Amino acid sequence: MQFLKNLYAQAKAFLGQLSPTAAWLIGCLLIIFLLVGWVLLQYAGLSDLYPITQFAAERQSEVIARLQGAGIEVVTENGQLFVPAENYNDAMVVLLNSDLMPADTTGAFDELIKHQSPWQSNA
Repeated sequence: MQFLKNLYAQAKAFLGQLSPTAAWLIGCLLIIFLLVGWVLLQYAGLSDLYPITQFAAERQSEVIARLQGAGIEVVTENGQLFVPAENYNDAMVVLLNSDLMPADTTGAFDELIKHQSPWQSNA
């Protein structure tokens, strides 16, 4: 705790020697850095979204209802359906169990395999 008190006293003495314009400049720069850090944290917390439209192109409204019923968030952008990366495999299972997969899924499963990684955890 003494370290923080010494640090505060040193910063106060340093800022006391500066002109008011320089003190305002340092204060404004500190606020800008804090706001930039906050914005970066907001975007860093967002999960990646994977498209599932190729699996369910015909019956999108039914797919959305089924996935939301299973507790999986679905985002629709420009006519495409996206799910968070951590729920991608669960969404595929829900679509398969609900019989909402198209008859020809070779291209879609190629896309599914492309997203897999040998270093991916079992979770």
